[in-house]
Amino acid sequence: MKSATISNLPCNVLDKILGSLPLKDAVKTSILSKDWRYKWVTRAELDFCSEFFTSFNNNQEAKKIIYQVLRLHQGPILKFTLQHPNLICYRDIYNWMLFLSKKNVQELTLQIFTGNKYHLPSYLFTFQQLRHLDLDMCFFHPPPDFKGFAKFISINLQHVIFDPTIFKNLITKCPLLESFMLTRCTAFDVLEIDAPNLYLITSCPKLQELTIECFFTGSSRHCGAMKLVKSVEMRYFIGFEMEIEFVKFILASAPVLKEIFIWSSGQFHRGTQMMDEIKQFHRESPNVRFKFEEM
Repeated sequence: MKSATISNLPCNVLDKILGSLPLKDAVKTSILSKDWRYKWVTRAELDFCSEFFTSFNNNQEAKKIIYQVLRLHQGPILKFTLQHPNLICYRDIYNWMLFLSKKNVQELTLQIFTGNKYHLPSYLFTFQQLRHLDLDMCFFHPPPDFKGFAKFISINLQHVIFDPTIFKNLITKCPLLESFMLTRCTAFDVLEIDAPNLYLITSCPKLQELTIECFFTGSSRHCGAMKLVKSVEMRYFIGFEMEIEFVKFILASAPVLKEIFIWSSGQFHRGTQMMDEIKQFHRESPNVRFKFEEM
């Protein structure tokens, strides 16, 4: 009778087991037996996170392992994560993106905090299966012939430099986009967005609490989305006209609003005066409490 061992499990079960292990531990399974030597090479998710790098004496050792993992890998890589506070020369990023461009990547995270921003390799803009993108500390400049990400759903940019016009064109070319987040990116007063699936407020009729860190001007046709909002918190408030107009829109559209908190970014020096002006705006709710603080 054949003994029941983990090696005899179906391939899809083994893939799930290996996928649940940290990458370095998954690679170590190669020493279990001859049958296990290359089990890990079809792993669909590669996560080179901060914990991965702390297990090496220096970055050169870690980079050597990354190159080896990519060289031996077989099949698609659906999710690729690279996070490190002090890494990596541009040539390495270029080489890895070239490799990944042939792997049908759906989720990509690049958080490389070198102190100096780097230019994204153009290969990234050929990832036609890409659905989720998370970038930090880089220049985001799609090539002129970029056709967009047809399957793109979400994008998160932190400390990223980009041209607002180019970014607008990118969003226009991503028809399925549902969510994007910008944190401490290029300074701009106005960012025009044409993406129907991003009108999230209109699809939240039972919304009761709203926190805004990056926001856009509204329009009166969306007033119904505010009917149950009780609390609004706005962070990094600077006092731009579009911010003031948004506050006016909220006050005029939320009949049960109880409180509105405005947190200044520190660049805003008219706090008391501005709050006095805001309190004069028309309010749909008679019992709104205002609070202003500097962050």
